[in-house]
Amino acid sequence: MAFEVDNFDSMWQGVVKRGAEVVQAPRVLKDDHGSVKLATIRTYGETTHTLIEKSGYKGAFLPGYRAETAVDPISKFMPKIDLEAIDHCVGNQDWNEMEATCT
Repeated sequence: MAFEVDNFDSMWQGVVKRGAEVVQAPRVLKDDHGSVKLATIRTYGETTHTLIEKSGYKGAFLPGYRAETAVDPISKFMPKIDLEAIDHCVGNQDWNEMEATCT
């Protein structure tokens, strides 16, 4: 899961100070549209979170991506779906592991 953050440096310092396990150290990706800062931490099990700051980036998504302009011919047969918000995300725990995770 990825989270867009407003102040990468502050967020990174906070999660590392609290003991986050670093999966991928902070790095900067650049292209003609600007740059982004990102890093990945492990939370529990195989679950990772990537922190991304792209406040100065003007491209489609991240460096290396481009906007897609082609229309899939099958789309005319599909219902239109507009994703406007994500209500919540769930991190499932293994059997009898919830208390250990919460402490």
